[in-house]
Amino acid sequence: MYDGFSDGPLIGHSEELVWWADLLQRLPRTGGLLALVGEPGIGKSRLQLAFNESAGAKGFRVLHLRCRETDAASAYRPLIEALAPLSRPGGPLAGEADQVYRSALTTLRRLWEGGDPETAPLTVAESAVRVLSLLAGDRGLVVAVDDVQWADPETLVVLEHLARTVDLTPIALTVTARTDPVGAARIARMVDTPAARVTELGRLAPTEQKEMVVSQLGRDVPSDVIEFVAERAEGLPLAVEELLADLLRHGAAYRDHGAWVVRRERFVGVTATSIAAAVEARLAQLDADAQVVAVAVALRDDDSTWDDLTQITGQPADRVATGLADLVTADVLISVGRGRYRYRHGLIADAVLSASNPSIAQRLARGAALDLQQRPGSGPDRAAQMARLWECAGDPDAAARAHIEAASGWLAQGAAETAILSARAALARSRTVELRSAAADALSEALTRTGRFADALALQPDVLTDGDVLTGGDSLLAPRRALAYCRFARCAMEIGQPDRAARDLDAAEALDVIPVEVYALRATLAFEAGDADGAAGLAARAVALAEQAGNLRALGSALLVQARVLRSRDPADAIPGLERLVDLAAEHTMPVTYERAMLELGLVDRLTTNRADRLLEARRLAVERGSVHTRAVAETNLWPVLAESGDLAQAERMCVGGLELAERYRLRSAHPARTMYVMHEAVRGRYTSASTQVEELRGDPFVGGAELYLEVFRGDAKRALAAITPAIPGLMRVPDARAAPARGLYALLMAVVRDDPEPARLIAQSGIGAWYNRGLIRLVEAVVAGRGGDRVAADAAAAEGFTDLDRFPIMAAAAAVIVAPRSIDQGWGEPETWLGAARELFADLGNETMRQRCGALLRAGGFPVPRRGRGDAEVPAHLRRLGITSREMDVLLLVAQHLTNVQIAEQLTESPRTVDTHVSRLIAKAQVSNRSELSALVG
Repeated sequence: MYDGFSDGPLIGHSEELVWWADLLQRLPRTGGLLALVGEPGIGKSRLQLAFNESAGAKGFRVLHLRCRETDAASAYRPLIEALAPLSRPGGPLAGEADQVYRSALTTLRRLWEGGDPETAPLTVAESAVRVLSLLAGDRGLVVAVDDVQWADPETLVVLEHLARTVDLTPIALTVTARTDPVGAARIARMVDTPAARVTELGRLAPTEQKEMVVSQLGRDVPSDVIEFVAERAEGLPLAVEELLADLLRHGAAYRDHGAWVVRRERFVGVTATSIAAAVEARLAQLDADAQVVAVAVALRDDDSTWDDLTQITGQPADRVATGLADLVTADVLISVGRGRYRYRHGLIADAVLSASNPSIAQRLARGAALDLQQRPGSGPDRAAQMARLWECAGDPDAAARAHIEAASGWLAQGAAETAILSARAALARSRTVELRSAAADALSEALTRTGRFADALALQPDVLTDGDVLTGGDSLLAPRRALAYCRFARCAMEIGQPDRAARDLDAAEALDVIPVEVYALRATLAFEAGDADGAAGLAARAVALAEQAGNLRALGSALLVQARVLRSRDPADAIPGLERLVDLAAEHTMPVTYERAMLELGLVDRLTTNRADRLLEARRLAVERGSVHTRAVAETNLWPVLAESGDLAQAERMCVGGLELAERYRLRSAHPARTMYVMHEAVRGRYTSASTQVEELRGDPFVGGAELYLEVFRGDAKRALAAITPAIPGLMRVPDARAAPARGLYALLMAVVRDDPEPARLIAQSGIGAWYNRGLIRLVEAVVAGRGGDRVAADAAAAEGFTDLDRFPIMAAAAAVIVAPRSIDQGWGEPETWLGAARELFADLGNETMRQRCGALLRAGGFPVPRRGRGDAEVPAHLRRLGITSREMDVLLLVAQHLTNVQIAEQLTESPRTVDTHVSRLIAKAQVSNRSELSALVG
């Protein structure tokens, strides 16, 4: 028997083997990726096997992820099959791990314990990378993924994440894929990294084909054999293998006493003009029992045992065993140990099914489906296998029902992309109204979860077929119909069809079965229509109903909706509900809800007190759980707090990190992250970098926000106003944009540059969204009063405005530069104090342009310009976290020496009023009551 070219040397791949050896040598310092692409039978798996064997010989652990053609409807199956056995007692993942790894292991274990609908694929991906790094240890790990073109969507997310981060891990990754459009597209997404190499395997040249024959049969192989193979194989390694196998099997070439004998008259019996022809010829030489066994193995999507095949075929065990042996002898199957068998190549399995009698294949598929149905266990993976078998059995209704069951199961496990595939398959096979409605329902839910709202909405007629037809009077369908109406209402809101959303919510409410969901969506609809008061009432009603029903998940959703509504008016109003949600999630072990609530609380803190502790906690949770979206949002919003506290290096790391995460994973937060990065660069005086980022955003309707920050922190109020004006209608329409500093800055610029206070009134009326915007709106009031000659009112409004801005030094500094010319000209407010503080801050931030601008404004107002632009004192870490600057630290140290404000002013060459402001800010930031408590901060 000919065993195949897999045992011989590789032909024509010396360059890849050298590259691979070099990569193994670099482990564990850095990892890398080698992608092997080519047509079926070209030798991708053989080359990957050689890589695995060389790594194993050098002591590396090798993890093999095998994607099969049926895996497209089985979420995470390759990952589960590879990792689940390692977490069993005694396995490398069964022991204790530190907190980060423990959290990642918990996330993965949920996969093989039934999944979690709240766990996003990206979270699974991050957890998988960490667990693989744990397996790598201090040596390194080899991960081999075969046939990526067949990977399910969720597994593909994991693989793409691993590929993007492979250079940062001690992992050598190889992937194989066919050169069809699916395989090519998937490889293209994975290799966008300097650590990746792509090798496209082509057909063997004539000399290489000859070398392959010689490597298998020896250098004394007759030329007749070489010529025969050359005429038919066309350079395809698998075809060479099959031809050689047929020649030996037919006795056309054999050794006699060590010498080759060629029987040319037997060449005509070699029918391997193609893989399919070779397989068909081999099957024809086997008895009917062996042919039935061959079809049964092809129908299964896993390795087969004689026991499995006995159940499917109905044949006695001895006949099955004989058939398996004959198929191995005929080079159709291979034994993979422990009594298990599989096809040597997927092309051979396809050829067996193509050559089989359709009635036999259908009978066996039905038997396999019934056998699987009777076995213990459940889950979407099994339902997907049953769907495939029922399709082969020619029963589309049973296949559709199984696909619907699989889709529902994948949704329950959070695998929405795989659910889409199963639901679409069900819809295509549904022949009755009931099945079509159920399939469309599952598909619309999966599409909604993945943000494809218009596609989901298009399915509404199929889902909501006349209720009497579907139910036959069965009232149990009412909840499903109500949920569908709510889902379509949400989709209509997302694509800007509020009237349609309202009609769907009316229909859902009429069914009177899920009032919590209806009220929560009505609150969102009212909120987006600008009815904040109505939205608040509806959200409160949703919370009350959820409490009455004891529905924790619905209560969590209702509290989040309520917080979103309240936050737009005054973010502080959202804190009690969010704190309650945090407690609820902690009490009932709802980690995803806890993380989301902590992030929302952190964002509210950022908009009110400018504290960082809860945002830092949300980031810590995100890092532990691998929640990329939460981490990106937290880091994007942390940088101003950290910069204002003096930790510029950490602030920059957060700002850059949030942007990189958002763009790498194409998150919705990518645009605000880039806008915030523009602000960071402009605040630091890096105008070239900021300008480059603005150009990256050209064409976006909200690019004006980024350009506004660039011009504001370059000191050009007129250009800033011109930049933001086109974006304002959009910012006014989007409720979630109410907290954007651009709104408050726009109002202030309109009042100062154009003497127009109307935007401030509209913004105040619609909701300030953040306390810094409240401060900016109050400064507009000061400008209006000052222009009218009412200095007392202007002084009061300005004092209130800068009090609101005290916790936001960057916004306070920007506002000072904008309003100072008016304040100086009209004689109201404390421009010397404002500009002095702004000048110190810009000096600390390294923005020399704005520092000089503040100095010029001070001189124009006739005020002294202190020689030092920043404080001399180093700020301890615990005080930096409170937002205390180096100049404020100078003041604090002198307060601790019991000096009066006048004495401090003399020592620091400041005005007493400036020192008064510093002391007031220190007391506010430290949250103390008097100078004695303030002094205690420095011992």
